[in-house]
Amino acid sequence: SDNKSAKRNKRTVSIFLKNITDIMVSFSTAATCLFALVSAADASLRSHQQPSHRRLSYELIAGYEPRSQVTSHNAIDLDQEMLETQIALGTDNSFEKAKAIYTDGAHSKPVATVTVSSGLFAVPSGTPVTGTAVNGDQVTGTTAQDYAAGATTIKIVYDTTDVQESYVGCQVGASTDPNTDGCFAGSGTLTIGTQGTYEYTYDPLTNNSNERTLQGFSTQAKEKMHD
Repeated sequence: SDNKSAKRNKRTVSIFLKNITDIMVSFSTAATCLFALVSAADASLRSHQQPSHRRLSYELIAGYEPRSQVTSHNAIDLDQEMLETQIALGTDNSFEKAKAIYTDGAHSKPVATVTVSSGLFAVPSGTPVTGTAVNGDQVTGTTAQDYAAGATTIKIVYDTTDVQESYVGCQVGASTDPNTDGCFAGSGTLTIGTQGTYEYTYDPLTNNSNERTLQGFSTQAKEKMHD
């Protein structure tokens, strides 16, 4: 039975590694297409550029200068690093963790799902939300979608900064080493747009997810970068 188990595990590893290889090939192709499209668009924009108040430069990414804030997008490489670490451990448990990182993410586009104590007025997508983080600092975000009057459960997309090293303080999802310091505290009050404040509760370790993942980059690459 031990031999059968070992063979089964070896076969599982081979399939998983092949899938990861295919994923990274797709990701690399998508990134190449994206950079090509951005370069072409940037050249066109430069030729018709009008004076503006936008930021003039952002941190370089492997020598490439982005034209907008992409620190949260760029953090997807932290998912890749964590996934590879789990695969290298070579256990059934680590393979499950690697799969969760691939499908659920851990570092890019973090979102909190909270329950407010009383129903909201109608709230449009992108409405600013302010609260207090686990570490006591102020934390901000925006509503992830439109919410009808009376809604009591809302998703909040965390705001991110232009600095890659400190782009966001909430990194949970399927992370094997979650960082909740900059997540909304487990309970407290939220200021939502001009509606005033609402009491809320949630679990920082289970209700902080990620809406950008390696799986999403892989399965949606053709649709987003080519079609």
